[in-house]
Amino acid sequence: MALNTDRFGSRIGILKILTIVFGIITVGFIGYSYYDVEGLDEAYLSCVIICLIVSFLWALVIIFDVIHESESLKKLDMLFHMIATVFYLITLLCFVISLIKWRSGKRKTDYRLWQRIFAFIFGVITNAVYGYTALLLYHSTD
Repeated sequence: MALNTDRFGSRIGILKILTIVFGIITVGFIGYSYYDVEGLDEAYLSCVIICLIVSFLWALVIIFDVIHESESLKKLDMLFHMIATVFYLITLLCFVISLIKWRSGKRKTDYRLWQRIFAFIFGVITNAVYGYTALLLYHSTD
């Protein structure tokens, strides 16, 4: 079984790799500061982990050429990225609300506050990459 690395040389393939890398960084930041949290933080963390796992599995399917590329596969990929973008956006807004509430009781030198801010920043970047990937996939399908 030969590895199919050709698809990762395109713009969409590079964006898929970026979603995985930024997802790992976001999980690292939010996961490490995951003490005394609310349900809104759990929603964000769950969304990030689920999207990361699905993106990773999707990349494995592509690299091992388990499913041959077709128009329906592109549409399914586009649908996943659109759903991921929407859920990321919703949970990011919930996370911001939680971050503002959580920040009011903490000192500005608290390291977990900065970890959460970086988790938010990388979450916004990851959301933008998911959205841009969905847009590129939309324009590449007929």
